[in-house]
Amino acid sequence: IGLKTSGYISLLAGNVEVALSSLKESLKLDANNVDAKELFRFCRKVQSDLAEGRACTAKADGGGPRSILKKAVDCFSSLIDDGSLPPKCPLLCMVRIERSEAELQLMHYQLAISDARLAIEVNPTSVRAWVVKAESYIATGRATEARDELLIARRSWARGTDRIKEVCSRAALECKIRDADKELRSMVAHVGVDKKEGAARQQDILSRSDHRDNRQRTPEKFQRTARRQSIESNASDKNWDKTQQQRRPTARRQSAKPVIARRSSVSTGERPAGEPAQRRRGSVERRPENGRTSSVERQSVENGRINKGEMPRLKPQNQRSNKPTLSAADVRRRVSMI
Repeated sequence: IGLKTSGYISLLAGNVEVALSSLKESLKLDANNVDAKELFRFCRKVQSDLAEGRACTAKADGGGPRSILKKAVDCFSSLIDDGSLPPKCPLLCMVRIERSEAELQLMHYQLAISDARLAIEVNPTSVRAWVVKAESYIATGRATEARDELLIARRSWARGTDRIKEVCSRAALECKIRDADKELRSMVAHVGVDKKEGAARQQDILSRSDHRDNRQRTPEKFQRTARRQSIESNASDKNWDKTQQQRRPTARRQSAKPVIARRSSVSTGERPAGEPAQRRRGSVERRPENGRTSSVERQSVENGRINKGEMPRLKPQNQRSNKPTLSAADVRRRVSMI
């Protein structure tokens, strides 16, 4: 009974080899002890599962496929899920730590964190559990929590532990990198906002500029625009001429031809048809019997024409007399004949 009890205690403490040797000695003394036989079989099973799981982990560390790690996790899970071990025994804590390490290599970070927490509850000074938990925190972006927890551990019990110090330095470095990255992202975002505002402001300025279209035109567009502007300018000139013609008085347009006729008559010296002969100075205008009007009446008629918008008839200046003119030689010849 003493050997069987010592073997079971050694098994729960994680000393599987010591437990097997104690149980063998117990069975030699009492081969018919059923409890010792069952305990010996369970101890052999724990030994085989641990050996297989550790072998798979070693192969994975040597560059083997990841499927080997899954097999190691299955071996460790068979011992944990069996329920034969007490929940707070050192053997179960050790198995959880080894499974958490395998989960960490498989990048199952949440499972690794849960196993490491349970192991730390049983053994708060387990360096392997703390390392697995901190590395899982760093991998999931929780470097600040890993740094803070490791600093607490270093102040209390892990003061001279190199592995804890190394992981703590790595967590602090990750925190600095994350802060720098966050600051850089904020700066880039701020610069992007300023750039967008500057582009919008520049677009507003260009839209308000009168020469924006000229800067953005291609030669074809510029030619079409120039042609359209010339057509518009010609149309505006025609409209201006039309309005100016409408503003001119009608009397000038009606008197254009008579003026030309009077000029031609002045140049030829002939009296225009229908116009009375030029009277001499000092003569009195009399109304003829043939129905012609006097000068007063003619003046009133001319005034009426002006009031109606017509151009008055002007007398030709320097009109030649119908009498023939004699030269000095003709005068001397006539005098000599007398």
